[in-house]
Amino acid sequence: MHCRHVHCMILGHQSISNPNAIIDINHPSLYCAQCEHSYSTKEYFKKHLRQVHNI
Repeated sequence: MHCRHVHCMILGHQSISNPNAIIDINHPSLYCAQCEHSYSTKEYFKKHLRQVHNI
């Protein structure tokens, strides 16, 4: 994130581990099933969904 915003670098997203998984945008553990990753805050989770999955 720092590199992208401060240095205007274009970085690719990390690979999506499970592209066929259905993402629950209201998952209580803020878990992205496609990336197999949980987020610490709702804001980070929502930002991830927007930036990586265009949700």
